[in-house]
Amino acid sequence: YALISHGKNGIGAWNRAGGKTTGSGSNSTQEKANGNLKSSDGSALASGNASISTTYYDMPINDAGTGTGAYFDDIVRWSTAPQIDYLANH
Repeated sequence: YALISHGKNGIGAWNRAGGKTTGSGSNSTQEKANGNLKSSDGSALASGNASISTTYYDMPINDAGTGTGAYFDDIVRWSTAPQIDYLANH
């Protein structure tokens, strides 16, 4: 599993109206990837798009940075199936 909180800026999160918060104002390629947003303009990828990623970034929070990849406020928690199985049996 991967559990992602899209942080204070909300880039990539679903809003109350059922749409995605785009990353048009962000230079963070990692936040755009976590939200399945286009790296070029930060708009949402279409459902079923082959570019939708199953890779997520888990990095230290850097809410003071600027430039590509510097700003990151997502909180990511994850585990693999073998890790869950191990913990369930111990």
